[in-house]
Amino acid sequence: MKRLLLLVFLLALGAWPQQPTVSYLAVRTRDGAVLAEQDSDRLLVPASSLKLLTAARALSMEPFQTTVWASEPLQGSVLHGSLILKGGGDPTLTRQNLAQLARMLHRQGLRRVEGPLEVDPGLDLGLPYGPGWAWEDAPESFQPLVCGLTVDGGLVRLEEAELAGLAIEREPGQVLTVLRLPGRRATLVRGPAPSELELTVVEPDLWAGKILRSALRDCEIEVGPVQRGRARGELLATHRSAPVREILRAALATSDNLVFEMLHRQLPAPEVAGRVVDGCGLSRYNLVTARTLVGLLLRQRELGDLLPAPGDPGTMSRRFADSPLKLAVRAKTGTLGGVSALAGVLYPGQENEVCFALLTNGCLDLKAAKIWEERFLETLAYQRGSSARMRVAPSSSRGGANR
Repeated sequence: MKRLLLLVFLLALGAWPQQPTVSYLAVRTRDGAVLAEQDSDRLLVPASSLKLLTAARALSMEPFQTTVWASEPLQGSVLHGSLILKGGGDPTLTRQNLAQLARMLHRQGLRRVEGPLEVDPGLDLGLPYGPGWAWEDAPESFQPLVCGLTVDGGLVRLEEAELAGLAIEREPGQVLTVLRLPGRRATLVRGPAPSELELTVVEPDLWAGKILRSALRDCEIEVGPVQRGRARGELLATHRSAPVREILRAALATSDNLVFEMLHRQLPAPEVAGRVVDGCGLSRYNLVTARTLVGLLLRQRELGDLLPAPGDPGTMSRRFADSPLKLAVRAKTGTLGGVSALAGVLYPGQENEVCFALLTNGCLDLKAAKIWEERFLETLAYQRGSSARMRVAPSSSRGGANR
């Protein structure tokens, strides 16, 4: 068995300009039998497969609450003081949620706020970026700033960027390039940029306040300018997020970095062999083992139910597209420059269920790495006779799409 897996691995190496570092482990759930293993205790960069560690710790979290406070008691329809929007660390808060809060205040009879609209992040989540995050990715949608009060994933469309406090510098060019240079507040947009291009917000809490202020005005509630402050006084309205389990299911499918980073910073540090410096896997300082990931899946079986399947919207949408395992895998992907990972469950819920983790570092051809991951699992299933559907060896003529 191990020889055949090694052969598949070596055949895949033919598509790679240099030999990467590969670690894998596959364990049968019912009896702990090791079906395949190579350097499973080697510390490697896990990329987004690290999100499994965050998800496991977050399963017991309560829904998040975003609240609105009045610094003074209401007097009829007037608040002689400040209105305060307080964050609760909800990474899924939307402008529609803020509009709902505004309508709640309108139903309570509020029509005028004589003071400012203050914003309070609520939670101190630390620095806006994680250790080792790339500065050149700062304006990119996959690397939003971390803040306890964030709306719409910390993103704003280019057409609204100036309203959100972003200074945009435009330059001509043939190829779209977006940069936020260190030491400069301005975001450089070079080349053709569609209006729906999303950029990260530099001051997420103030942008949330501006969105609420606009929603209040739509409800015919007058309010002063937006500024930072602290929640105090009387609680007027509360928005409660979806259950955390639902948030995790959606975020695992899309590999939402903001969700997992905000969850990570509200939880105790994980106790694992290796090094974990963020909750989303963006940092190359993270180092974990395939054994750690497989052990987690074996201990917390409910994680497998939350993982996306091939064809689900998100990072698994194009994986295993023409594979016999299309209906038999749930997994979390991981991708950084030179890094590919896949960790999850083969034949979930069945007697022959297998938990696996595949980590590849130092790979210059990520497309080849993704193909190898799929062939590895096909070979594993075929050799173990795990399914009546598996009657032929994995084909070597499959397409090379990056999945």
